[in-house]
Amino acid sequence: MSTAWMVGFLGVLGMVIACMGLLGMAIYTVETRAKEIGIRKVMGAEFMDVVVLLSKGYFIVLLIAIAIAAPLSFLIGGQILQEFSQRIPWSIEMFLPGVLAILLFAGLTISSQTMRAALSSPVNALRSE
Repeated sequence: MSTAWMVGFLGVLGMVIACMGLLGMAIYTVETRAKEIGIRKVMGAEFMDVVVLLSKGYFIVLLIAIAIAAPLSFLIGGQILQEFSQRIPWSIEMFLPGVLAILLFAGLTISSQTMRAALSSPVNALRSE
């Protein structure tokens, strides 16, 4: 096995574990706010209002994490690459595919639960009240 294969495998494994944790948090949020979502839908909330309500907090936290991690990794990566004799040009555009992949996978993970909550019947959530 080559080192590149192992690093790629561990990267994919890390993304899968992170998405599973994000999915668990999204499921918990949808279940704890089921009555609120039901009341909002009865009062006339649109599909996109519910989706934005449930996913806005996750994307704010993701953007804060990216804002902290991207400059740090740029600086630390630049320091590490200074030690090599053959250098590559180091630019911030190298991080764009990774950031877009994180936002895409997080969006797909969260949207599965938010769309399920937005499409569910408010009667089921409010039945016990």
